[in-house]
Amino acid sequence: MADKQNLVIGILANIFPIQPHHITEIRKIVPSATVIEYAPETIAEANIDILLSFRLPQEILDNSKQLKWVHALSAGVDDFIPKLRNTDIILTNSSGVHPIPIAEHVFGMLLMHNRRLNKAVLSQQQKEWKAYRHDVSELNGKTILILGYGAIGIQIGKIAKAFGMAVIGTKRTKTREQYADTIIAHDELSSYIPKADYIVIALPATPDTFHFFGSNYLALMKQDAAIVNIGRGEVIDEHALIETLKERKDITALLDVFETEPLPPSSPLWGMDNVLITAHYAGATPEYMDRAIAIFCANLKAYIEGRKMPNLVEKELGY
Repeated sequence: MADKQNLVIGILANIFPIQPHHITEIRKIVPSATVIEYAPETIAEANIDILLSFRLPQEILDNSKQLKWVHALSAGVDDFIPKLRNTDIILTNSSGVHPIPIAEHVFGMLLMHNRRLNKAVLSQQQKEWKAYRHDVSELNGKTILILGYGAIGIQIGKIAKAFGMAVIGTKRTKTREQYADTIIAHDELSSYIPKADYIVIALPATPDTFHFFGSNYLALMKQDAAIVNIGRGEVIDEHALIETLKERKDITALLDVFETEPLPPSSPLWGMDNVLITAHYAGATPEYMDRAIAIFCANLKAYIEGRKMPNLVEKELGY
């Protein structure tokens, strides 16, 4: 237990800044811990027990011989898994930090699409009085299919219910979940995609999900359906998506993530009328680090007490 009281904890938070009250919260769990914030150029010098970071620099693995635990400040761990898979280093993530902002982002995109707000903005810029009253639709009464009904999926389902929508979710195991009318397994998707007005991709990037949503599923989408991707870009076969969007102008893609980021200027997606693009910021929120540090502290308390850590990542599964 003594070695768990004199921990050296390093933080590399180069996306959202660490504030003094975050370090105070960590020290409430382990008062004797040394907590150091590193910059990308100084992380190579770190010799720490625990690392909190959005990415895993290779030099920290090479130089910090006492590293026992890495906590990803993101929910996704695709940058961490390849480097830690064959080590004894514990990996946890910040799953639970994203549900509120991502769910709000999803419905921001859906409302923009349904109410043609993107067209209204362009009309405003051109000083054109255009009413899109014959081109709008409602969310009420529609069906939303959420691929990956975890914490983010549940929050999307909660808001969907407030709009009067039917909610279908997918999980590896079919269990009853909040706000979902139906939970299905992935091998049942072919029967449910044709029923969905909106399909939301909330799956992580793993070997099993690479190009999971390809031409076979895209071909099943109903008329006027929209697909939303706030998971990982590589979950959708982007080439197949582009070809489908070219052939079927009735289908819309609302995309926050892409196979290559930043999205190259040469991508046809930029110029498509049936595509709405945001630059991978669905999870951004001023509350981000407060939530991420709270999640880390819950795992730190479990670590100190010898309990199972709530955000422990199964390296073999990738999440």
